Amino acid sequence: MPILRKRNNLSFLRLDMLPRCFIVNLLLECLYYFLAVFILHYWGEILTVTLMGIFMNPNMAQSNAALLQAATVLIGSGLLKLV
Repeated sequence: MPILRKRNNLSFLRLDMLPRCFIVNLLLECLYYFLAVFILHYWGEILTVTLMGIFMNPNMAQSNAALLQAATVLIGSGLLKLV
């Protein structure tokens, strides 16, 4: 016979059990999308500025930053297993 546990009086207040409305889900999805785009954009800007300090040439810095970002995407996605 299974042992019955005493129910906690506050078990109905768990937030993961509450259904979220459509607007909250939409706002969270927009926030996640904004953060992902913002982080990638900011990382590209920092990389370009760093390369500007190394090369002292804006065209070379931007080109190398674009190549590094493309290589990061290819390696991070698992498309290239061996470098």
